[in-house]
Amino acid sequence: MAKDDWPESTETGAFMEESYRKGRMPQSIAMVGWQPIETAPRDGTPIMLGFAGAGVSSGLWWRGGWARGPAEQNDLSPTHWMPLPEPPRL
Repeated sequence: MAKDDWPESTETGAFMEESYRKGRMPQSIAMVGWQPIETAPRDGTPIMLGFAGAGVSSGLWWRGGWARGPAEQNDLSPTHWMPLPEPPRL
């Protein structure tokens, strides 16, 4: 992605709205946005995990903690979450 394609704002809501408008994010994801980790599902559902100042990763609640997958240690400390986007259609 070219530097000019990046959204001008880094504030989460504005960033997501602009990403949707530029066609980089489905509307369903842009509408939901990042939620506090306390509201995340803890039933093994894969989600996007956000780490304050440290990026994002997919992950899930596994055996009493956040992990990148069932085979990983559950020692992650995310601050936010959002649903995963729909997979690409063939």
